[in-house]
Amino acid sequence: MFQKVDEPNFIAGEHEMLRFWQAQDVFRKLQAQNADKPHWSFLDGPITANNPMGVHHAWGRTYKDAFQRYRAMTGRKLRYQNGFDCQGLWVEVEVEKELNLGTKTGIADYGIDKFVRECKKRVLKFAARQTEQSVRLGYWMEWDDPAELRKLSEHIGADDVVTLRTPKGETASGTAEALTAELGNPRWGGSYFTFSTENNETIWSFLKKCFERKKIYQGHDVMPWSGRAGSAYSQMEVADGRKLTTHRSCFVRFRLIDKRAARRQSADDPGADAARLADDTAEYLLVWTTTPWTLTSNVACAVNPDLEYVKLRAKKDGALYYFAKDNLEFKRLEKEFKEGFGRPEWSWPEGVGKLKNIAQLFKEQGGYEIEGTLKGAEMIGWRYEGPFDSLEAQLSEGGHPTSDRKANARLVNDRRSAIASDSQTIAATLIDVTKFVEAGGVVGREADSKGSGSAEDIDTLWYAFDQLAMLWGMHSANALEECPRNVTRAIDKFRWYDATLLNLDIPVRRSAEWKEFGRLMEEVDHASVGAECTLSAESVREI
Repeated sequence: MFQKVDEPNFIAGEHEMLRFWQAQDVFRKLQAQNADKPHWSFLDGPITANNPMGVHHAWGRTYKDAFQRYRAMTGRKLRYQNGFDCQGLWVEVEVEKELNLGTKTGIADYGIDKFVRECKKRVLKFAARQTEQSVRLGYWMEWDDPAELRKLSEHIGADDVVTLRTPKGETASGTAEALTAELGNPRWGGSYFTFSTENNETIWSFLKKCFERKKIYQGHDVMPWSGRAGSAYSQMEVADGRKLTTHRSCFVRFRLIDKRAARRQSADDPGADAARLADDTAEYLLVWTTTPWTLTSNVACAVNPDLEYVKLRAKKDGALYYFAKDNLEFKRLEKEFKEGFGRPEWSWPEGVGKLKNIAQLFKEQGGYEIEGTLKGAEMIGWRYEGPFDSLEAQLSEGGHPTSDRKANARLVNDRRSAIASDSQTIAATLIDVTKFVEAGGVVGREADSKGSGSAEDIDTLWYAFDQLAMLWGMHSANALEECPRNVTRAIDKFRWYDATLLNLDIPVRRSAEWKEFGRLMEEVDHASVGAECTLSAESVREI
């Protein structure tokens, strides 16, 4: 029979067990007992040492501890090493708050070296606090002494010598910075810290090997971005700050150009069907988007060459629509309407009805008929009218209007009318260039060794961009050496230390327009071969 427990005091029982483990040195005895046993590898996913632990951290650590205890009881040797994540925006943002720094430029003004030291202090401070919390939780690891971690935190940035007592009982002396860089090494034991020299050098060594094996390349991607921090968000940061919201989406139709043109050209064919030639029916791609603000910069529609697309005629106006066949009867978010979006607080939003499928939408507007299907491969190369093709920016190569930049209007308009360029390539170049425009429209980047000056104002920057866009837009087999020498020197002036901004290996063509461009550049630069090329807003206006 078990003795009846009237008033259990769990807190007192936990403290009593912790004292027993410490007095009997149970953890060290377990390590010694399994020292020669088969190894069971457990790598602790590091907790961010940025604030005291939360309940969710304790929950995960309880599971980890249970796994390790089970393996130890079956006679396995374990590492017993906790990990602390020391890097990332979470730490930096908290330090920014402490120092009242509002922007990324504020960090640079404060001093990056001083800011990094403040981040290290914070990490050590909360690593000590989380160590105490984990010990209180009963989590068995080879822990650092929290007092020793706080000692390091207090002396970061100072040149005085500090003596550290390691988890394995050794002592080490040096500056706090030097000792902190070695935390977690096998000789000392204790938790590993991701800001340690060993960890960082291992990562750089790994990246170097990947680079040497051509596993790393430079490119562009779409990612969530913190404008204030000037950095991409991690997946965890995005998930942590996510909330369920509702937005209006819209269906847009893009009118096809080539289809009607093909019918008009067939009029010369004696065997052409008269009814088909008389058919002037508008034909459209049907597009759905949740981000309608991106339609102003639309340059293409994507199709899956292996997917089947339906050709649907609307009875309302007789227009033909092309879209993926599977989407006609697809029940949009049917599961989410019934079950929500995966979290208790993310139920289907109030006031939002069940979403209709495309077939229902057409039926409500008079009905439809299916005239056939085709593969996406048959649609590749179709041309369509964009939703905002009448805007000035859409009519300009590169996608930016020039009416307010009279200084280089003549050159830009000549180029745009004469050169068939890839608008996507130039748009990408535009993005690269504009990232160097700082507050107030002033460019402050210095040129490389081939040009000692820097662009003084926004007019000069846009003039340089037009030169870059021209190079990117020309395609032929001729080598770059055919460029007028002054143009090459002018481009060198705006290299901006960034290899992604300009790839001088791209071939260009020799043409009347290119010769004209070279003549204009000769008016800007009267220097001899090899002299430094100097561009300014005044030079631009002279053209």
